[in-house]
Amino acid sequence: MEDQKSCLIVGCGDIGTRLSKLMFSKGFNVWGVRRNPDLLPSEIKPVASDITIERTFSDWPTCDYVVYCVAASERSDEGYRQAYVKGLSNLLGWLERTKQNTRRLLYVSSSRVYHQQHDEWVTETSETLPTGIGLRLLEAEQLLEKSDIPTTAVRFSGIYGPGREYLFKQVRAGYGVVGANDPYTNRIHQDDCAGILAYLIEQDNLGVQLASCYNGVDNHPARLSEVVSWLATQLNTKPTLPLSRASTSSKRCSNQRLIELGYQFKYPDYQAGYQEIINKHR
Repeated sequence: MEDQKSCLIVGCGDIGTRLSKLMFSKGFNVWGVRRNPDLLPSEIKPVASDITIERTFSDWPTCDYVVYCVAASERSDEGYRQAYVKGLSNLLGWLERTKQNTRRLLYVSSSRVYHQQHDEWVTETSETLPTGIGLRLLEAEQLLEKSDIPTTAVRFSGIYGPGREYLFKQVRAGYGVVGANDPYTNRIHQDDCAGILAYLIEQDNLGVQLASCYNGVDNHPARLSEVVSWLATQLNTKPTLPLSRASTSSKRCSNQRLIELGYQFKYPDYQAGYQEIINKHR
């Protein structure tokens, strides 16, 4: 009988917990790392730790696969430096010092590493000259490039789903008037975030050669006005208030590399994903 594979998920928040359940269902031994492990599902082996404090790593298990899936505790440069740069550096150092023989480390990154903002198509080989917190996310990716451990970064964009319903709630409340700047937006349903990470682990386990980076977005980049108009029609509302939007970035992220690997989306576009949310609120 083949040895049971194992997976250590560092940062078991929403996406990490969804992934942990998926990997458990696929027969993996799964450990979940978070500050408060009491919040983990019962089938996941809990590990209480703070990724920014190396001395808390002492009880961590040896696993075939490691997924770094943390979230910054605060939306600031220092918050992102602690979570992504310092935390990932600590993890890589521990893996290398203790000779964990990790088969692959997956790092959850973001499309914020791309600086393009004039409707360009971007692929995993596009230039990355970010500003703000994108700099910290790219700095973390650069740590992977220096590691001797096989690594893959997944750049997610516009994660939505149950509990991540900001745009849906805005449109339902009457917000949705888009100004002259009508950017392209990229999205990924949170179930597909977990699905992509699980698929990459499965493919690696089968001996498939993975790339060092994948764009984790669905099949349909769309103008913000298109998404808002569709939501308003489905909700039978007519937005009259300006939609607030912090970012003016406008780019189209290509998921072709992921498609060519064979991943099949549960929610291939925003309509499939939001329709389920709308149905639940009716």
